[in-house]
Amino acid sequence: MKPILSYPSPQPEETLLLSTNDGWFYVPLSHIVHCSSESSYTEFHMVDGQVLVVSCTLLYYEKLISAFGFFRIHKSHLINTKYLRSVTRQDATWYVGLSNGSSLPVSRERKGGLIDHLQMNSVAGLNPYSKKMADLGMMETKGALEVKLKVNTMPGNSNEKGEDDKAGIEAGENTFTIAGNGKGTTLNVS
Repeated sequence: MKPILSYPSPQPEETLLLSTNDGWFYVPLSHIVHCSSESSYTEFHMVDGQVLVVSCTLLYYEKLISAFGFFRIHKSHLINTKYLRSVTRQDATWYVGLSNGSSLPVSRERKGGLIDHLQMNSVAGLNPYSKKMADLGMMETKGALEVKLKVNTMPGNSNEKGEDDKAGIEAGENTFTIAGNGKGTTLNVS
């Protein structure tokens, strides 16, 4: 990367302006694989293998870029989930594998948040049912699931108002039990 000598026009892609000992660099967020910190220095690891060192805390950059697909997995590591390839366990420690070959530890405190983040921000997530359930408005309630359904009325249905109705769904090993109000409530899932 070449240092920026003059202020360029706005970039079409989200970028960070990083100040290093070698100069100022505009870095597209999509080129950052992960960030690592040691005390008040942050290292930016790029897709091309280059590492830029900035004299600023990881917390500062976490606040700036976490809304763009970055997630803090450890006090010393912030990853771009675009480059996440695996989440594995070795002994008692969890690790993320990144596309550049890096393997970084996940702290116990952040493991649950990482899994939640991945499930909410991926097409299928780690659990293929989780996104569909969220789309249906399902909420977890003490081991069972509850969903708010819209009643589709048909001629002869005792509930002609089309009011909201609650139905409970319980999951067994290979089955789902759906309980409605006894008035012909149906659930259509596509």
